[in-house]
Amino acid sequence: MQVENELRVAEANARKLIVQAEAESRANQLRQQSLTPCSSNSSLLRNGTEERRFTEIRR
Repeated sequence: MQVENELRVAEANARKLIVQAEAESRANQLRQQSLTPCSSNSSLLRNGTEERRFTEIRR
């Protein structure tokens, strides 16, 4: 009985770690998506490139 309980606890902890890792991965993806256009846009504006390239990045 004690071994079964320990196994359940271990499985629950493993599932918890997996959910945590997936959430962190998704958060990192969203951060990357939100930061990439900003850094590209600001560098384009600083370099004075044409507006056409600015709209291409936004797509």
